[in-house]
Amino acid sequence: MKVKRMLAGIVAMAMTMGMTSAVVLADETENTPEETSVVETAEPKEKETKKPVVKETENKEEKKPAEEKETEDKKPSEIKETEPSETEAKKSDETKETAPSQPEDKEPAETKTEEPSAPSETEPEVTPSEEGKEPEETAPAESSENNEAAETEEEKREETDLPSASDKKTPKKAVTSQFGELYYSYDAVTGELTIFTADENTKAAMPDKKADEYPWYNLRDKVRKITIRKGVTSIGEYAFSGYTKLSSISLSSDLTTLGKCAFSGCEKLDNVVIPNSVTEVNDGAFMKCTGLYSVTIGKGITLIDDSMFQGCTSLRSITIPDNVETIGSGAFMECTGLRTINWGKGVKEIYGSAFQKCTGLNSVTIPNSVTYMGESVFEGCKYLYSVTVGSGVKTLGKNDFRNCTYMEKLTLCYGVQSIGETAFKDNVFLKEIVIPGSVEYIYGHAFQNCIRVERITLGYGVKEIYSWAFADCDRVTSIVIPSSVTSLGSQSFSYMDNLKTVSVDEELRSKDYEAFAGYGTDLKYVSLKTNPFKASGKKVTVKAKKIKKKAKTLGAGSVYKVTPSGTVLYAEKVSGNKKITVNKLNGNITVAKKTKKGTYKIKVKIMSTGNATYKASDWKTVTVTVKVK
Repeated sequence: MKVKRMLAGIVAMAMTMGMTSAVVLADETENTPEETSVVETAEPKEKETKKPVVKETENKEEKKPAEEKETEDKKPSEIKETEPSETEAKKSDETKETAPSQPEDKEPAETKTEEPSAPSETEPEVTPSEEGKEPEETAPAESSENNEAAETEEEKREETDLPSASDKKTPKKAVTSQFGELYYSYDAVTGELTIFTADENTKAAMPDKKADEYPWYNLRDKVRKITIRKGVTSIGEYAFSGYTKLSSISLSSDLTTLGKCAFSGCEKLDNVVIPNSVTEVNDGAFMKCTGLYSVTIGKGITLIDDSMFQGCTSLRSITIPDNVETIGSGAFMECTGLRTINWGKGVKEIYGSAFQKCTGLNSVTIPNSVTYMGESVFEGCKYLYSVTVGSGVKTLGKNDFRNCTYMEKLTLCYGVQSIGETAFKDNVFLKEIVIPGSVEYIYGHAFQNCIRVERITLGYGVKEIYSWAFADCDRVTSIVIPSSVTSLGSQSFSYMDNLKTVSVDEELRSKDYEAFAGYGTDLKYVSLKTNPFKASGKKVTVKAKKIKKKAKTLGAGSVYKVTPSGTVLYAEKVSGNKKITVNKLNGNITVAKKTKKGTYKIKVKIMSTGNATYKASDWKTVTVTVKVK
């Protein structure tokens, strides 16, 4: 009975405190009947109110080490179950000591099942299967559930190794893929595409394919940098054509070949350094790279191929190294920003349209090393003011300098043998034309419509002048046709509105009368007379001190005696010391530096080229004595 009264009081108290304490107490009563016999009726309220608070505090203290010590094997839930069971075991032992002979009584179990039934609508009932668990685990408190949810989420994150917020910002690593014998990777963050081999000791060439057949084709609008590592020996045709965001390329020292149009249309590419290992760059390799302003050509290249830099409108200057021998067709065509060409010593051939429409060029000097020029090489270079053609060029091609509108100065060095059709046509600001004696043929329309030319000088040596060669040169008032000319084409000097006097051999005029068509009786013809040219050599002295550091040049007037005076001379050295040379164009003699002391006799063949009155003379051989002391 005592036990019944005690239980009744406890149940009544539990009803006022809430379902949680009642369920906990009932659970303890059912599982440890011996424990209830020692609970004093005088202090039930104190025990019931303190017990949940203590347990909740203990739980929080137990959760902290579980979160901090990630290396422990047991989960927090396991710790909760183990520690309370030890406490209950101690209480059970104490109960047994104080009341060892209590009879069995099943009435407390009946009381448990009847009394807590009322509040069961809002709170779950504790079942026997939950034996050994702490009371707060069955409580519905939100703080406890939130803690458990956070703890469970933390455990899941640790178990699955999910990335933190900072980890999500970390870029993904570039993925490596294989393409034949090569490998490639793309870094989406930096925009870098890297091409490489299995290792640097392995050499492999990139195969030639169509642009859309390369595996990285879908990256053409994303790649900002391309790196070709050691081991890669060639770049295939169209490999990176049309990569509109590409701004930088790095080529390795193992690279030997760049394929056709390999980097064409890369609009943002601004700087190119071709390594010395490269020996072949095929046509159009950098065509229409409109942002390209700086190019370094390696020492291994001998050919700048066709259209290699065509349409690179931002290119300001180009330096052609000494190893380059040939510049292909259209190599720098339409490079409208090009201002300067620095020629190498080894350039021999310049093919058609190589610098056509380079409207930014102001001055050009073709080096003496160049022996061949194709057609339209500098055609349409509108602002080209000054042109010098070196002595090595034999033939100026068709349209080579046509429509160079603002050209005012033209120098053709002795050595040029023919001037192609329409080579200088429509150069309306050209003021003077001097044709050296080495030129034999002037083809049709070569200087037509050079409307501001005031003087034309034809060197002795010209043989044929073709139709319309100098037509429409309006400001010329007189012209001398040298006696070396054997043929004048139809209309070759026609429509020269201010032409008044023509000095020409009578026989030539009678044979080619159509050359001056359209002038009627206003044109005066002067028949050239036989040249009374006479010449002899002189004795000259040169001091050794003067030629110790540099050569000494002696003018024609100091080494020859000629009549009539002022005659233009041609000369050829016949014999004499090798250190003493003769200028073919004017007869000047040059004594080389450090020529030893002594007296030297030089045989020279000279002639007068004639003038507006006289024909060219016959050759005369004279002896010039040079004394070095």
